[in-house]
Amino acid sequence: MSPEALFWTAAVGAAVVSGVSKGGFAPGAGFLATPMLALTSEPAIAAAVMLPLLCLMDLFAVRSFWGLWDARQVKSMALGALAGVGAGWAAFHHLDADSLRLMLGALALGFVVWNLVKGRLKPRPAVFSAKRAGFWGALAGFASFSAHAGGPPATIHLLSQNLDKTRFQSTMAAFFAFANLIKLPPYAALGLFRADVLTMALVLAPLAPLSVWAGAWAHRRLSDRWFFGLTQMCLLGAGLKLVWDGAGLGG
Repeated sequence: MSPEALFWTAAVGAAVVSGVSKGGFAPGAGFLATPMLALTSEPAIAAAVMLPLLCLMDLFAVRSFWGLWDARQVKSMALGALAGVGAGWAAFHHLDADSLRLMLGALALGFVVWNLVKGRLKPRPAVFSAKRAGFWGALAGFASFSAHAGGPPATIHLLSQNLDKTRFQSTMAAFFAFANLIKLPPYAALGLFRADVLTMALVLAPLAPLSVWAGAWAHRRLSDRWFFGLTQMCLLGAGLKLVWDGAGLGG
């Protein structure tokens, strides 16, 4: 297969994975999209191609779950994301991407282990904390700006809040619609939106509504038990992938 054919195969796969995840099926799996595309192109180009697509997908995801989100969580996490995206922009040329991957991967894996342990303990009611939500929103914003890897931090926080599956997914959708939107000006200022990058995103754009719709269709047919079990598995997979790549084990 030619390099161009490999790129477009990876690009279509990345777009479909992202859209289905944003639609509410296998939430968190969308993290894998940028690394998939980065296998056939420069990481910065992969991130720049994905961002307009993610923003378009966010529109359809928010429409699918309109008004069902936890407004307190979205507001507090969004305020944190402003700081996180700003920090990511400031650190863009100095960022050690592998250290970031290792940190996020360790957090994701630690949370999965904690949930296994917690299942054996007496359950406690979730308590909303604006500061905690802001902290995880900031971490998600920073990781999202750097590598579209904000899914694990946001998932860690929202899983701890004991939301039902639709409230969880709609809160994720509303938060990332905001987080991705505020990333557009910094990406443009950094010169990442070249003509060829925007052309690639435009070619892939029709996949956005179709894949989000498919994810939303599957979401409504999953039980809460299967939904959160799948979420935990995606978080585990994302954590392992982050640690693997951060440690330089991927070659």
